[in-house]
Amino acid sequence: MSDQQPGCSKSVRVPPGMWSQNHPCAREGKVERDGEWWCKQHDPEEVKRREQKRSEAFEVKRAGWHREAVVMRACKDLPTDWLAEGGLPRLVRYCTDMASVIETQGEPELADHFREALP
Repeated sequence: MSDQQPGCSKSVRVPPGMWSQNHPCAREGKVERDGEWWCKQHDPEEVKRREQKRSEAFEVKRAGWHREAVVMRACKDLPTDWLAEGGLPRLVRYCTDMASVIETQGEPELADHFREALP
């Protein structure tokens, strides 16, 4: 019987480029799944876990981008001279109105931020 660990089952393209060819991964197999050996990098469970983690991180970023876009749409009509003309009462009315608009767009948490900003 051999002491040697079987190699990873993944086929990789080495070197990347115009004339690259497929070769077996050079790493030792560490995990056996469905009768095949995989290194840690190519283990299907690890690949799935890393992709899930990346996807969750992207969703957090995307939610931030969405909130930012909603606020930008809500504030695009904010007059640049609001302080000189209407002062604080005008800003309070504006924030109250925007909270209602944002809430109807399906962002109740963001609407609460507008309400919390009121003096």
